[in-house]
Amino acid sequence: MIVPVLGMHRSGSSALAGLLHHSGVVMGQDDEFIPKPLPQNPKGFYENYSFRQLNDRLLNQSPNNYRIKSWSTDIPEVHLSNDVRVRAREILVENCERSNTWGWKDPRTCLTSELWFSEIDSIGSLTETKVLFVFRSPQSVALSLFARNKIDKENALVLWQQYNQRALSQVNKWNLDVFFVCYEDLCRDVETCMKDIIHFLGVELEADTSIFDPRLNHSGIVSFEPDCSNAEASNLARLLYQYSAERQ
Repeated sequence: MIVPVLGMHRSGSSALAGLLHHSGVVMGQDDEFIPKPLPQNPKGFYENYSFRQLNDRLLNQSPNNYRIKSWSTDIPEVHLSNDVRVRAREILVENCERSNTWGWKDPRTCLTSELWFSEIDSIGSLTETKVLFVFRSPQSVALSLFARNKIDKENALVLWQQYNQRALSQVNKWNLDVFFVCYEDLCRDVETCMKDIIHFLGVELEADTSIFDPRLNHSGIVSFEPDCSNAEASNLARLLYQYSAERQ
């Protein structure tokens, strides 16, 4: 089984990936986890660098040579060249061969998931793929991005909307089985959330929540709040939370 984790920057994707990895969903090998833990993510990022590297390459090949850390809202549509497709397929096959239940996490995948889902389909594993879509209050993400990167609040809210909308469009396009995880709900009751996630995955796993620390939510927003100054982001936030509530 392949378990992609989709989530905007500062939305709890690292926390969820860590929970999965310690519970038996292989998110990568120790030497593949780059970057290593940093002050903004003291528990680790759990990012398999092979995926991050190819995601950057794909975005960099766009007409505007897009760089994630520019934090520009001028995000291009991806162009799936043959060499990128071949490399993506190699990464997927390598991980499938070494692990029965594995996944990956990189916020860039929200923007590049067309590549990954098309290549998962090409190797015949689309029906064995279950997506975890983690999201957080748009205002919380904006606050976190300002604290970490000094990104203007309104710019951050546009990015929140674009990342989440792009990811949602792709999981709908490919008709994937997806479980929506609200970060604030995860912080409130990680045990129940992990129990529900393992049930969704349908595999024999024992949840290990010892790595999770809800105190790392520094935004001061403890319950999900969809409303913000960006109407599109607010409407999308309500939709995502509705999807997560339908699983409860």
